Amino acid sequence: MILAAVNAPCKRIPGVTRPSPQKYVPTRASHLTTAPRPAKLPCSFSNTPQASTKEREHPMKTFGRLGSWTLLPLLATVGWHSCNHAVKSSTAPLPVNVKVECTPDPDWVDVHVGESIIWHAQDGHHYSVHFKEGRTPLHPPGNPAINDHPFEKATPPVTADDPCLKSGFTDCKFRYYLLEEDATPPKKCPDPGVHVTP
Repeated sequence: MILAAVNAPCKRIPGVTRPSPQKYVPTRASHLTTAPRPAKLPCSFSNTPQASTKEREHPMKTFGRLGSWTLLPLLATVGWHSCNHAVKSSTAPLPVNVKVECTPDPDWVDVHVGESIIWHAQDGHHYSVHFKEGRTPLHPPGNPAINDHPFEKATPPVTADDPCLKSGFTDCKFRYYLLEEDATPPKKCPDPGVHVTP
């Protein structure tokens, strides 16, 4: 009797719809399930709320105004040092020319500390320069003072001397004479000078 009830076909009940059978799909065990990888965000981070255009531009404009004024003194200082160095390094020696025998032109040459002098003989004679009175404006660092100097060669940078520096550049006239070396005997020319200024 029990077997007959089990094997008996099901009767359709009017008004009741029989559900369609579900297809069984096996799934992995929960402990083996791999979590999905998060999508790689692009460089713009589009998932992050973005500030408005005005909000982004405002700090940049502020930095542009303040940054330029902040960097201006630094740039000016660097520029000044660069220009100053360039002028000093590219300045040609101050020329003193002898166009007439034993007559230098200019007679007194004004030179700043750090500048050089060069004497040219344009009258066909050979000369040399000799500073007088034990004073010379040429004191190369680490080398002896230069009291005698040839023509056609630039001097080292002028440094003045202790009396000149201690006087605040009021006692800075250095007399020299030209020696005409090809004369017989060698002849001293009238003594011109070098005037050193800061």
